[in-house]
Amino acid sequence: MSFKLVSIKDVPKSKLKKFDCGTEVLNEFLSRYSLKNDTLGIGRTFLLSHC
Repeated sequence: MSFKLVSIKDVPKSKLKKFDCGTEVLNEFLSRYSLKNDTLGIGRTFLLSHC
């Protein structure tokens, strides 16, 4: 099985809203703050994705 890192900027917003890792705090961070922080240059978020 192979994986790749994907920038949060490359993930469709519709998929971010549906994302559920089972940890509410992480779900909230991804949906509310990750893209905004990346755009402002104060943080970068990457997701590990199956190829």
